[in-house]
Amino acid sequence: MILLPIAASVNCVCRSKPVKIFIVAGETSGDQLGAKLLSDLRALHPDIEVRGIGGMALAQQGMQSLFSMSDLSLMGIAEVLPKIPQLIKRLDKTAAAIAEFAPDIVLTIDVPDFSKRLAKKLQPLRGKIKLVHYVAPTVWAWRAGRAKTMAKLFDHLFCLFPFEPPYFEREGLAATFVGHPIAMQEEKGDAAHLRAKLAIRDDQQVICFLPGSRRSEVKKLLPIFLETLQRLQQQNPDIVALLPTMPHLQDEVLAQTNSIANLHVLPPQDKQDAFALAAEQGGAIAASGTVTLELAAVGCPHVIAYVLHPLTEMMVRMLYKLPHVNLVNILAGRTIVCEYLQGAVTADALVTAYKDCREKSAHQKVEFIEQLNKLKASAPNIAAQTLLRLLNRA
Repeated sequence: MILLPIAASVNCVCRSKPVKIFIVAGETSGDQLGAKLLSDLRALHPDIEVRGIGGMALAQQGMQSLFSMSDLSLMGIAEVLPKIPQLIKRLDKTAAAIAEFAPDIVLTIDVPDFSKRLAKKLQPLRGKIKLVHYVAPTVWAWRAGRAKTMAKLFDHLFCLFPFEPPYFEREGLAATFVGHPIAMQEEKGDAAHLRAKLAIRDDQQVICFLPGSRRSEVKKLLPIFLETLQRLQQQNPDIVALLPTMPHLQDEVLAQTNSIANLHVLPPQDKQDAFALAAEQGGAIAASGTVTLELAAVGCPHVIAYVLHPLTEMMVRMLYKLPHVNLVNILAGRTIVCEYLQGAVTADALVTAYKDCREKSAHQKVEFIEQLNKLKASAPNIAAQTLLRLLNRA
């Protein structure tokens, strides 16, 4: 594992000429990682030129996206197959844009299949540019051979989990544990602000529903989540539901929820406040993924659910090696957050699990602190430091 010394000053200019970076982010979590890294880079080296593919967070950092990030936000064999022609066009367009821009670094963030195919196209440029990937493939969970593939394609890898670098270093790929941004963030949300904004009483129970950031996830999970809410409201009509969503999903979500009482569909900027309010006055039911760490970071009791396409499920069952899918549970090596998958995802099951997690909320909150502490890196800007050092060695 590569551990780099902390820079003496965040204002240290490590390179006299402009740094040109092309960023590829295909999902909300990757967009946020890229925006944080870009902000850290500018603090160390203000002269940055950036192009790429991203969402709102990178746009706020001044990056105009080559095309919609959602075009890359696909998961599973069944979801990807119909989109292959479009993905090939996007791949070619991205490679052409990189060749024209001639960056110092191409940084791909997550979206592993697209990122690897792009890296293959860029191999003739190795030596002129550095290829860096952010978010290591979960080779510790399934398809261990991907570590060797990554070593052939990339110059450096940023890992979110401390146990990941050795899997890649033994294949010859330099890897740095940069910490998980959720474990290191200081912003915990403002429950009081959202409570006042939505006129929610202190004694009302609040449940946060998070059906995912992909259309395929929302299509499968939102109807079940809404049925769960209706059953909970039959027992307690005073329950308030919060449903943070992304702009590209808002119309679809509103169409399914506009007739449901005491349910608030919220924009992305209210998400952290929603988590904080649910942590104080209830809990959450969420799609499995990074969001479970976000909920854990604010101490919000929760249950996770996920439904894959049957073809994708068959492949995952053949290849997946771990007993858990939830990140908190994987870190702990035991069940802290209840997991409901595939046919087990029913309104009856989620109602029961949600009530149970609320009863055990004190235990969950203690466990959340312990597991998140494992994800803190030696410096909050270590990824930015590493990129600049890579260029200084070029």
